[in-house]
Amino acid sequence: MLVIRGDYSIAGELGLTSSFWLTLTQIFSSNVRSLTISDDNKYFAITTTYYRILFSIISIIIFFLIPGNLFNFENIELIYVMGILVLSQWINEMYLVQLELKNKIYKFIFFTTTNTLTIVLALIFIYNSNLEYLFNLIFAYIIYILAHVAYNLATTKKNYSDFISVKKENIIKFILQLNLQTIAFLSSFTVIISSLIWKLTIYFIFDKSLAAIYFACFSIGSFPGTLFNSVIGPNFIKKKITIPKILKKLFMILFIIIVGIFIYSSNILYNQKNIDYFSNEFIYFTTSISLIGSYFMSYAMYFRHKKIQTSAKDRYDLFKIDFIYGIALIFLIPILYYLGGAIFVSGTYLMGSVTALFFYFLKDDLFKRYIK
Repeated sequence: MLVIRGDYSIAGELGLTSSFWLTLTQIFSSNVRSLTISDDNKYFAITTTYYRILFSIISIIIFFLIPGNLFNFENIELIYVMGILVLSQWINEMYLVQLELKNKIYKFIFFTTTNTLTIVLALIFIYNSNLEYLFNLIFAYIIYILAHVAYNLATTKKNYSDFISVKKENIIKFILQLNLQTIAFLSSFTVIISSLIWKLTIYFIFDKSLAAIYFACFSIGSFPGTLFNSVIGPNFIKKKITIPKILKKLFMILFIIIVGIFIYSSNILYNQKNIDYFSNEFIYFTTSISLIGSYFMSYAMYFRHKKIQTSAKDRYDLFKIDFIYGIALIFLIPILYYLGGAIFVSGTYLMGSVTALFFYFLKDDLFKRYIK
């Protein structure tokens, strides 16, 4: 919405800082959500909640100690509150995982309704340039989320105590082993850090306004793949859910429309002598080619989650593949920029998705050969 409004500078700043917090939290997620659902172990979720609270407090204190003028941000208060929002949602994810394991659909509907209302209000405030109202909205939403987290910890205290007594080990040691001292953490680190490196590279190669357009287009394009990988995928595979035929047809129709927009915008840009990178055609081009990539990414993540839920050995091997895949992604934008400049950079997410499909859609014998 900030890009649509033409507030490219603030959009670039929020895009970069939000990506930093999202990257940090995903790195230290260590695939815990997927592992918790795969093993049907609610204690992982409870223990990880405490770990994330401690990690978030330390992280936000360090972030607040960094002088705002070091980065010369225009709206430092909004940037601070956005960081806290990401951290609070990250903590709350473990509560949602417990609800998912208990199949409490009505609570998901409640959260979805609240989220949707908050998003709509946020878009209205941004559209009307009421950034102060936006700040207050986000702050109130953070209080709402943390209240749910506190309630969850209070109601699960007995189960948590029983768990610790069964484990008969130091809680800090257990948290570190579960979240950090694993190949799952290394897997998260390399794949997710590549996304932040993408944005940092774009932020420093191009001016802030063009970087904001890339951030917005990539966010829209990557949403379906991220949604499947982070939210839908684990339970989708575990319960062997099949997609209804009507949804398959809808996805195919949407794909044809997206390809049509891509062809239309590509043709217009091709016939321009000097490409206007702030034109609607360029935005349509970058968004549509990213959305095409989301189909490949969703397919790749389907195979990834299948391997996670097969056996411990395949899961361990998969995390090694994640590491190789993450390293490969880091070099993608510099290569594309060298080959074709800004136009080629627009295809970054598509190329990343094709790369993911290559790594995760491997036959078992070839898969095992790669990770030896």
